Parts: sequence; structure tokens; C-alpha cells
Amino acid sequence: MYAKKKIEKEIEPFWASLYFEKGILHPYTHKVERRLSDMVGIFNDYATVESMLDRGENPLIYEVYEITIQPLAEGHLSFATTTLHPGKIGKEYYMTKGHFHAGAESAELYVGFRGEGIILLLTRGGKIMNLSFKAGRAIYVPPNWAHRTVNTSKKDLVFMTAHPSSAVHDYRTIEKKGFPKIVVEQKGRPVLIENPRYRRR
Repeated sequence: MYAKKKIEKEIEPFWASLYFEKGILHPYTHKVERRLSDMVGIFNDYATVESMLDRGENPLIYEVYEITIQPLAEGHLSFATTTLHPGKIGKEYYMTKGHFHAGAESAELYVGFRGEGIILLLTRGGKIMNLSFKAGRAIYVPPNWAHRTVNTSKKDLVFMTAHPSSAVHDYRTIEKKGFPKIVVEQKGRPVLIENPRYRRR
């Protein structure tokens, strides 16, 4: 999570390389790996998750490469690249955990580099949307919209995100409630269906 605080530290301009094919931001200063064991309760098919983990199967779902030298404060911008791998848990496609921004003023920009998928969006009031996401597409997520990325292709979904450094990532709300829709494979194609485990309150 990012704390909203005002820091007077100044930094100089800097550059970083974007490796579109591999989804790596270089030189990154922080890497996050999300495996199945980090996402217990996120996927809808709890039985399959438990069975896989009991067998010692703990696949890597996605990786995030960040640069963290800028202060986590108002006026600064944080950016990262994510590689969301292909795969399914049961019939549900691999996805990110998903989060709200606790700071009402915090929007986020997504830019697709490789692969295809869907971004699920949800307001705290219950309005839902989904947007197709692919290489060359930029998606603007306004403040007060939760967002989750789903990989519906057979190769890595690689993208970059950017948001205010003061943003606070609220993962817990989505962990408790989920999203109203989930993306599953039916007859070889991705389909959005109602999430039977979604909690409206």
C-alpha cells in the first residue's frame, strides 16, 4: 500500500527502459511476484485452489516491476510494468488481485504492450463495466473505480500502469467482496458470467 503523505525530498529526472516483449521495466528497484498461494480467496473455484496447493502446485500468476525511488507523496507519479501470465484456475482465467484507490482523487492509466485481456471495473456504488484490453490500447481508470486485469489469451499479457504516488491501494475490499462478474472459458472462448460469491455489501 502507498501512504498519502507530503515529503519535501526532491529528486532529479531519470529514465528507464521498457522491454515490451518481456514486460520488464529496467532498471527496476522493486519486483512483486503473485503466486496462487498469494491469491487464496481471489479465484472463484476454491476447491481447485486448495487441491492445487495441497499437491504442491503454486503457479506464478503475475509479476510487477516498479521503480520506487520517487517519494510516495502528492505531486509525484509512480509507474510499473506487469506481466500477467496465461492460464486458468478451473475455468477462470488468470487475473490480478484488483483494487480500489482509497484516495478519491487517484486515477490510473493502463497501456497495453502485448497480449489480450479484459479489465473489470466496479464503483463502490455497484456500477460495473468491462473493457477489452490489448497491445496498443490505453485505458483510463477514473477515481473511485476498482479495477482488475484478466488475461484471456494464450500468451503473456504485458502492460504498463501509472498513477499518483500518493495513491493508497485498497486490496482488502476486493478480497472481501470480489467483482460482480468473473471471466471463464466456455467452448474455448472467454465469457463473463455472474460471480456467485460476490458480496454486494
